[in-house]
Amino acid sequence: MKNLAKPNIPALLTNFVMQCKRLRSGILSGFIAAMLLALAPTTRAALLWDAAGGGGGTGNWNDPSWWNGVTHQSWIPGADADFQGGTGGTITLSDGAGTSVGAVRVGTTGGGNLNFAFIGGALSAQSLTVQGNAGNWGNYSANLTLTTNVPALAVAGDLAVGRANLTITGGTLTANRIIAAAGSADWGRIVVAGGSLTATHGIDGSTSGCVTFAIDLNGGSLRTPSIRVADREVGASNNAWLTWNGGTVVVSASNPSFISLYGGNQNTYVGNGGAIIDTDGHDIGIGVNLLAKGSGGLTKRGGGTLTLSGANTYLGGTIVNQGTLAIARPFLSATAPLRIASGASLTLNFSGSNTVGELVLGGTAQAAGTYDATTHPGFLAGTGRLVVMPSAIHATWPDAGDGIASFRRMKYGFFVHYVWGGSAYTVTVNPDGSRPEGLNDLADRFDAAGFASDIASMGVEYVIFTAWHANMNCLWPSAKWTSGSAATPRGAIC
Repeated sequence: MKNLAKPNIPALLTNFVMQCKRLRSGILSGFIAAMLLALAPTTRAALLWDAAGGGGGTGNWNDPSWWNGVTHQSWIPGADADFQGGTGGTITLSDGAGTSVGAVRVGTTGGGNLNFAFIGGALSAQSLTVQGNAGNWGNYSANLTLTTNVPALAVAGDLAVGRANLTITGGTLTANRIIAAAGSADWGRIVVAGGSLTATHGIDGSTSGCVTFAIDLNGGSLRTPSIRVADREVGASNNAWLTWNGGTVVVSASNPSFISLYGGNQNTYVGNGGAIIDTDGHDIGIGVNLLAKGSGGLTKRGGGTLTLSGANTYLGGTIVNQGTLAIARPFLSATAPLRIASGASLTLNFSGSNTVGELVLGGTAQAAGTYDATTHPGFLAGTGRLVVMPSAIHATWPDAGDGIASFRRMKYGFFVHYVWGGSAYTVTVNPDGSRPEGLNDLADRFDAAGFASDIASMGVEYVIFTAWHANMNCLWPSAKWTSGSAATPRGAIC
């Protein structure tokens, strides 16, 4: 057996200690360097889109059309992007992985009213601001507009609009919130005409003061947990309200006050395209008014409950495709259809009755009569009743085919004088036996819903209603009659 040399224990220990010191020193140095790098201030590059020379223009995002203050260059991923000055234009985004951007700024408080469009590809940004000139008034069509039709446009932070328009015509646009721009808000408008817009944490036009903030839902979809916008109705310009006109609102969270308004009134308006609300399994309440601004109605989609408690006067039909629609007032149109699909339901949270033009339950049209939770518990709930008038009531007169002959075929009618006879005559008498004090008192006492319900229960084929009679005391216009919209119950007589 060979003799092995004895190890030099002290030398080995000394070498081990020195290596540990070197290792510790290297780790400490690397840690300090990393900390200094993390704490060092960083500045993102800011590039100006200048495809036309002098700012603006049309081109591809990846073109070397970005001005860095000295020369034109290609896009730097993660830089801020400014669109201002010169002319507007259409910018086509790249396909594939998409474009990474810091802040996207379209327009400035001192800039011109240009129109830009983003189309194609994909874009991921930290924030997006659409800012019009600080001197712009609420003549929306004349001011700066950004139009997007991007298959995937994602904004990690807020999307802000001030004194300008943002229009979505296609693709998808997702943002943390949609708010009023802090630079110069005053008014702004969001138009959804196609595609989908998502506000993950809601829409709030009052973040920079209760500014004039409007939303037009003309198509596509808007997904949000809440909407807070203006209802400002003061004249020809600087008006703002929420308009339902064929776009779908998809609810992303339960909310008893899904829509809140500021600016004076509590009105939203339903255009020809109608209001489409998909509760998507959530329960929400809408207490603001859905007033008529066209012939559109309301469609309820998705699971969950939609509760309407406003003074609604939209003219079109009401359709409940899924879930539950609950109404606190008998506002359903007496001349439009009510359709409730199998598995869906309508809760009538009011006392009394509501006349509807047509009632279709589970695809089957119902005969004239009265319907409630006792007659059709699978479709109806609550304390209210629905009244369906005989079909003859709905016949168009005069008929386009035989003129007055259709009227001559009718046998049962109701003739009404609802007039004030002046101080010398007793024409219309109040239910308590007293006489109206004047035209305004007479107009204010008229119960249009009750009158319609009574007429429907009689089964008459036509009604002749006189509201101008007795010494030519005209009921309209009067102070009471003109105090509200023409769509109020008083307007039913006029």
